[in-house]
Amino acid sequence: SPLIRPTGLAPILIRLPEFALRLLSWGAVATEALFFLSLVGRRCRYWLWWAMTIFHAFILLTLDISEVSLTMLVFQLFLLPGALNLTHGNDRF
Repeated sequence: SPLIRPTGLAPILIRLPEFALRLLSWGAVATEALFFLSLVGRRCRYWLWWAMTIFHAFILLTLDISEVSLTMLVFQLFLLPGALNLTHGNDRF
């Protein structure tokens, strides 16, 4: 595929069994879909922040669509204080 970066990760991903690829795909969809929970509750904010950061770092390493992943990683930096509970003031959630 023209989108795959020439790194050592592509051959590893190609050799994965189909259920592992499906699990990774559905895990990525679930992470994206559940990310709004980080806006609502403090309990899952830390874990969802790390899941999204790792997800976009993996995309950056494997696919040649770096503009999207870099943009999302910069966006993640703005969410870091909330993920680490470094926000000030009264947080009701």
